[in-house]
Amino acid sequence: MHNWVKALPWLLWVMALTACGREPTPPTRAEAPVATAPVSLTLHGYNYTDYYIHSFEVNGQGGGNLYVSTPDAGGGKSVCCVSWWPGTKLPMKVKIRWVADFCMEKRKTQDGEVFEQTHSIWKEAEVMLTEPPPPKPENFEVHFYRDGKIEVAITDNYSPPRLKLETANSARRFANDIKNRRCTDAELKN
Repeated sequence: MHNWVKALPWLLWVMALTACGREPTPPTRAEAPVATAPVSLTLHGYNYTDYYIHSFEVNGQGGGNLYVSTPDAGGGKSVCCVSWWPGTKLPMKVKIRWVADFCMEKRKTQDGEVFEQTHSIWKEAEVMLTEPPPPKPENFEVHFYRDGKIEVAITDNYSPPRLKLETANSARRFANDIKNRRCTDAELKN
């Protein structure tokens, strides 16, 4: 098929608009399509709670573990990646999941032998991403606070912690005696 045949519908549309005295206009910024290629952002976690966070996720992407933040470190390592589509309309909901606690559960092997193991208790929250990202986004930050609040941000550089906490025992959660805490039925469904 010749190239001019492929362009014929477009040409007819432009001619029809011109004949009506109207000129075709390009889409406005609000009508412009969202970019089709996502940008991979490095994921950083910041833990301002009193407890070690065993694992967290952003929209299903694993963020690893988070020790309690110190005055100069957020508590976690950088991991790859969270996808961001430039041009995405804000505010936007982001689903955050994290291991908030542990309990002990009894299990049976196929041979009927009973053993105990730790069970992770996950929590989740929807957090609004409200601030527009910088022109060259590089990082996706998740900030966990003591009062249960979670904030997210897209940045172009690694940010210092938002709270300057005294150095703490970063494994404090494991210091709790979870071996004596049995899982409830509701926790096992989690």
